[in-house]
Amino acid sequence: MTARRPCVDGFVDTWVHAELRGDVTLLSHLLDDDFVAVEAGRTVDKETWLARYRSGGLVHHAYFWRTLDARVDSLGAFVVGRLDHSSSYRGRPACGRVTVTLTVTARSRRWRLAGLHAGPDAGSER
Repeated sequence: MTARRPCVDGFVDTWVHAELRGDVTLLSHLLDDDFVAVEAGRTVDKETWLARYRSGGLVHHAYFWRTLDARVDSLGAFVVGRLDHSSSYRGRPACGRVTVTLTVTARSRRWRLAGLHAGPDAGSER
């Protein structure tokens, strides 16, 4: 583990809690201006990501993250984790388990989430 790993772990914990609460104010500070997410075969920019919470369309009832691996250097980090969530989107259940890769940058001496890729969970345990 590098000396910067605990800082990245703390950043990820903050992001997880902001997602669970749908905290648009905090998420807007955590997500890089050039943030892009890939989920369900489509790309989503920062404003679209935040709009799901602003509209009240996305609600998380439970949001559990487990880091599986992380690579950290002076420019940023790649964090791979498993996300189990119980959510609803526009009133419909949206629950499941996905494997997520986070791309975290260290611009201006501050961690920011630049990218997120969510895909089906492979089911492998580490």
